[in-house]
Amino acid sequence: MLDISKTFFWFAFGIALLVIAGYGGYVLYNLAKTIREAKKTLKDVNKKLEKIDILIDSIVFTVDTVKTTVQSMGEIIRPATIVSKLVQETKKIIDIFRRKPEEKK
Repeated sequence: MLDISKTFFWFAFGIALLVIAGYGGYVLYNLAKTIREAKKTLKDVNKKLEKIDILIDSIVFTVDTVKTTVQSMGEIIRPATIVSKLVQETKKIIDIFRRKPEEKK
């Protein structure tokens, strides 16, 4: 009876080890598959990020160009604004001189 128990124990122990080893192999296989897919995904993401970098560089260049254009327009508008204010002030002075003769009547 003791020999049968020992034999059964070792048999069950061997089957348990086979099951654990099989599960470990299954886990390692799936881990390797996941890592392989992750590498493919990273390569794809890197390619897309390179395209985005080119797009961002283009956008930054366009924004800088627009900024320069707006600043140069501001330099053109600033003197025009000064001239406009000068004309308005001159008109006010002329209106003051026009009113004085009318008030004397």
